[in-house]
Amino acid sequence: MGEQDTKISQAQNSVLMPLIDLPQFSLPKLLFEEKVNNQIKNIIKNIFSSDGKDEEYQPYDGLNAFKKDQIDKIAPWPDWYQTEGTIEKLLENENETKKMVFINQPYSGTDEIVRKYAEINQFQVLEAPPYLDILNYEGDKKLDLKLQEKTAILDLENWFLRDNSGFSFIREVILKLNEHDGTVIIACHSWTWHFLTTVLELPTKQFQQKILQPLQHEELEKWLLELTKKTINRKLLYRMANTGKLVMDQQVDLVKELKESFEKNNAHFDATFEVDEKFTKQLAGYAMGLPVICWHIWRNSLRVHPEENFQIQNGEGEESHAYTIWVMPWDQVSLPSLPKQLTGSHKMVLHTIQLHNGLPHDILYQLLNLSSRQLRLTLDELTHHGILHKVSDHYQVTPNSYPKIRRILDKSGYLVDKLEVS
Repeated sequence: MGEQDTKISQAQNSVLMPLIDLPQFSLPKLLFEEKVNNQIKNIIKNIFSSDGKDEEYQPYDGLNAFKKDQIDKIAPWPDWYQTEGTIEKLLENENETKKMVFINQPYSGTDEIVRKYAEINQFQVLEAPPYLDILNYEGDKKLDLKLQEKTAILDLENWFLRDNSGFSFIREVILKLNEHDGTVIIACHSWTWHFLTTVLELPTKQFQQKILQPLQHEELEKWLLELTKKTINRKLLYRMANTGKLVMDQQVDLVKELKESFEKNNAHFDATFEVDEKFTKQLAGYAMGLPVICWHIWRNSLRVHPEENFQIQNGEGEESHAYTIWVMPWDQVSLPSLPKQLTGSHKMVLHTIQLHNGLPHDILYQLLNLSSRQLRLTLDELTHHGILHKVSDHYQVTPNSYPKIRRILDKSGYLVDKLEVS
């Protein structure tokens, strides 16, 4: 058995984000906190504190952010083999449907997973045509996709533009895929897929729709702990910087183990058994359980005490030793700020970008009823606020701002990727 087969076999035994049928999809609950004015909070603390001093746990002053090489070990880029085993199970049965679409929520990692599966199983991967070919497409022109027995399209959103020519083009693509007798797997951006199936009402009934179940906070905790297993052999203990409590319930046993070890050596270990899972619940709720968004915010929330001799050398040191990593409270998490007034132009640009999972400036100009100057100013302002960034030449909504932007567009009446069955 090769290394890749071994990885898939291992993945099949522990899948944290199972692939499910679309009707089973559900988002993590968003944890809303009551917001109280800081002055009122201080008054309440003074009333109930015996000496009027702040009773909040303050382990250290001056916690430091990790260096890049350190944070890359503590929270490395996810290993998407953790979920790939699910796709293997879905397609290993010859009686399984030959046509499937994997609905790719932004920053869910679905595209990475399907790409890895297609490579391992030697699927023909169709490359998307240039955008100008789609804009210049004539509706009576027949397409020859040269489909093989096993074909994959990993970015259906790039085969589509919200334009009359784009509508004709994607209709012809879906028609050809429906007529094909071989196996076809598609990964499609969730916003695009919702538009294609509800607005254009494309004939997609032949395709079984699958989606990754987002991380609920319990699965999120397991997933975050799994990240470091291949990069650091030392034990890592995550504690809230403002209370000293454990961040994850799953680490209570680790505290017991460490206390016993320290007591044997007549040493002091001050970690509590108390757990405050509010942070991971807030993280899962805000990030909609999307792993890449969770990953970005988690990395930015971790701190180390300046006196902690944090060494990243796998396998060295006493087994009883654990590094304490401090997690900043949610109200101190750095998230992008919106412009003071989010105008109609802002929302229109954001929706067009999100509908296509990112677009370059020249194609945005073709699709939007904005002057070149107005489009440039809008893009620059959204980029300045950390809402957009450029990946290659494509503007995309940043991971940390995506949940906020999705909620704003939804409340403003724009079509978003409605996935939950009401």
